[in-house]
This record gives sequence, C-alpha cells and structure tokens, in this order.
Amino acid sequence: MLYIFYGSELLARRDALERLKESLDSDGSLATNTTYFDAARSSPQEVIAACDTVPFLGEHRLILVEGLLSQATRRGRLADDEGEEPPPDAGRWQPLVDYVPDMPPSSVLVLTDGGVTAKNALLKKLGPLGEVKQFTMPSERDLPGWVNAQAKKIGLKIDAPAVRLLAGLIGPDTWMLASELDKLCAFANGETVREDDVRELVSRANDQKAYFLSDAVVDGQGAKAARLLEELIDDGAVLQVLLATVANRYRRIAIAKEMMERSAPGAEIARRVGVKPNFALDRLLDQASRNSWPTIRWAYDRIIQSELDVKRGLMDTRVALELVVQELASRRGARAA
Repeated sequence: MLYIFYGSELLARRDALERLKESLDSDGSLATNTTYFDAARSSPQEVIAACDTVPFLGEHRLILVEGLLSQATRRGRLADDEGEEPPPDAGRWQPLVDYVPDMPPSSVLVLTDGGVTAKNALLKKLGPLGEVKQFTMPSERDLPGWVNAQAKKIGLKIDAPAVRLLAGLIGPDTWMLASELDKLCAFANGETVREDDVRELVSRANDQKAYFLSDAVVDGQGAKAARLLEELIDDGAVLQVLLATVANRYRRIAIAKEMMERSAPGAEIARRVGVKPNFALDRLLDQASRNSWPTIRWAYDRIIQSELDVKRGLMDTRVALELVVQELASRRGARAA
C-alpha cells in the first residue's frame, strides 16, 4: 500500500503518520521493520529493495521516504565531499512508479513531503496508485478554530478571548501553538484559561525567541527571521549568543541526520542532541530530513566565517549577524556556491 502525506502543516502530517504506525503495529514488531530514506541521497532501487524485503517476525514492513516529491522540483543543490547528490529529476524515480502496483501486500510505502503543488510531476504519477492526504496550514481566519479544536483534543478549557489572543500573538505556526497549548494545559490544572493567562504564557515564550529565530533561519523564513532578530536586538540580546544558538541548531541537525541515516530510534537521537522526545525533536528530525549535507556544511562554514570577520575587525557584530541570518534563511550563498 502506498500513502502520500504532503503539505506545509507538519504537525498534522506527523499525527497522520503516527496514527498509521499505530494501525500497522498490531504485533509490536513495526519498530524493527521500519526503514527510513532521504530521497535526495537514495535511489529507486534502494527503496524497491526495502519494499521487497519480507517483514521479520511481523505482518508489515514500513518504508518511509522523505522529500521524494520535491525531487521533481528542487533546484540548485550543492556537491559535497563524497560527490554530487542526484539532480532533481522526476524521471529518475520512474522505476519506483512502475514498481508500486506490484509491491508486496506486507509492505507499506509512505512518502512524506512539504509544500509541493498539485501539479508536481511525481505526485501526478504516484497519486493514483495510493492514498493521498494534503495538510495545509490554517489561514489567519481559521486559526482560532484550529486552536479551539486542539484545546479540546488535549482537554484544555479556554475561553474565546484567550483563543483569539493566543492565535493573534503566535500566528499560523501550529507547532508553536500546540506546544504553548500543552504548557497552558499544565498551567491551568483543569481551570479555564483566560486572557491574562495567555499574556503570561507569551511573555515566557518571548524568552525563547532565539530558539524561534533558529527555526526561521533553518526553515528559510527570511522575513520572520529578520523580525525576530530585530526584536531580540531591541531587547538587548547578546549578539554572539544569538549566532551561537543558530550554529548549535545546525550542529544538532547534522547529528540527527547522521543518526537517521543509520536508522537510530528517536529516543536515542533525543538523548544525543539533548532535547526531549516531543515537538522539539519532531521539528529537528523534519529539518534534518529537509536539509542536504552540502547545505548543512555550507551553513556551518558561513557561520564560522561570520565569527572570524567579527574577531578580525572586518565587520561590525550586528551587521555580520544580520547578513548571515538573511543569507542562511534565503540560501543565497548556497545557490551561488
């Protein structure tokens, strides 16, 4: 069976995948029968071989491939020290398209991807062969409804003004909203959350802006990164600490990516990079799967160069930080390399 989960709403994609895993794991053997692939560094033959493998002491084998649809549209990838990654090419994956109808019934192939469009060449070819689910971010108008639904899901009582305030302050970032709703649920202890509670929560969230800045940089959200950086500078943040925070995010991404490629379990990755196995880990794993090794290395080298420019007196600290944040978020340097 083929499943395609795609779209910009990562939280919903993750929940759909977890529900599918639960439905397949009736005998408790799925963890040992799961194989992960990064499409940018894998071949159709590797994926087909995994699908053809008989499950070990279980009913199902799960094959997860991240970023396959994007292979039809991605541009400007870099070469690494081990050779160039395969260029984006929908035709390269034609053997998998031809294979899917004959896939063993014990194998479940799941393709997960970000915000590709319905015109995507691989989606058009593979979509009719399986079950397709698209997950889109809620609009600003629909965001209060999303907050209400998520609050009910976790058993949180929250009044309408508090819902509107939280949606307005956080915006259409479902990961952050879900995380803050979890905090509110623990904070409320069964009581109804009101506007004052949300204001207190958001003031605490502001202390984590450097974390959100790193997210914006890695996710390529240049405008959001610029806004967060300006707010942090206005709040008196230490600029060297901000740069170190972004560098640390790329370091964790590199560690997570290496461990994912050897199929390390999520709990082991969480311990190694020092995060809890929750939304933070899920987001880190998603970022690791969406960033190639050449991009990670380029970003890390660019951060080191920025630090050297400041230490040598070639550039003001603030200017250097603003430049590196925008270059990393826009990938301008990666495309030019």
